[in-house]
Amino acid sequence: MNKTVLLILSLILLSVAYYFLAFKSGESSINLESRDFIVDDINDIHYVTLKSSAYPMMHLKKEGKDNWILNEKYDADINVVNNLIGVLNKMQIKYTPTKAMNSTALNSLEKVGIQIKAYDKSGQILSDFIMGSNDNAETATFCVRRGYKQTYAMHVAVTEGGLRNYFDQTLFNLRDKSVFKINPNKVKSLTLEYPKDRKNSYIIESSENGYNIAPLESFNIVDGQMSQNIIEAYIKDYSQIYAEVIKTGEVKMDSIKELVPFAKLSFQLNDETRSSFDFYPMLDLLDNTVNTQSINDLEAIERYFVFSDADEAYVVQHRMVKNFFKPITYFYKK
Repeated sequence: MNKTVLLILSLILLSVAYYFLAFKSGESSINLESRDFIVDDINDIHYVTLKSSAYPMMHLKKEGKDNWILNEKYDADINVVNNLIGVLNKMQIKYTPTKAMNSTALNSLEKVGIQIKAYDKSGQILSDFIMGSNDNAETATFCVRRGYKQTYAMHVAVTEGGLRNYFDQTLFNLRDKSVFKINPNKVKSLTLEYPKDRKNSYIIESSENGYNIAPLESFNIVDGQMSQNIIEAYIKDYSQIYAEVIKTGEVKMDSIKELVPFAKLSFQLNDETRSSFDFYPMLDLLDNTVNTQSINDLEAIERYFVFSDADEAYVVQHRMVKNFFKPITYFYKK
């Protein structure tokens, strides 16, 4: 009898052991695979694609240490990209959703899901997953590896909030906000025209002996001696300006371009590259009583709409360009 009981108990124990080994271990293996969308080494990431129902697919390509190209056309905003790929490397599982939460998260992916893929330099996939919505507490974001059904609430331990904002980006948000980036030492000529204040408009040209400056109006005679030091310091300010936001393609921009700008800036580089930009004070468009005509009217100006000859439109803060707008007399010693 005792032998029979012992035999039965042994069979039960063996059955339980088999269950855990055959089924539970298999389940753990599946769970481990379903979590495998975190990139181990951030330096391995050379391509990233983002696709959602809200925006067309966006493609990021690494070219150099701090240079990413967006959609094979634009420079990408390096800060936005670094934050994005940083999440791919640093995110962790905060918790595993319950069955009910998992079902809800999976159902919402069709509407709000962002398909995210990361590749190495050779094109091998490093990460392939879908990012859903943030949880109710806004402390984590539901993510699921493509081809799996188990979502995970992901977060970055050192930051607060969900991860979705890092990836839910428009084309303009991902673009570099530089209006222009040049080497001031390679400026061949620079023209600043004030259409409503022609007497203060001028052109600066480089030569073997330094710089020459002349008024755009031939009849405008400026008293004093031209200062090379002042002109050189002025030209050095022309290295890079950033936009607060890109406005290219917005319908209302076309009507603004029909107005007379406050300033028209153009420059030519030594390689014959030419660029031009028109500046419209935003205050002139918001207040019908304001008409900015000369540099003496800039005290109240905070922002400009800026249009480039490359058909781009920007909003630029006055503090970024205030050193550009000088009268021609600024460059002369009396």
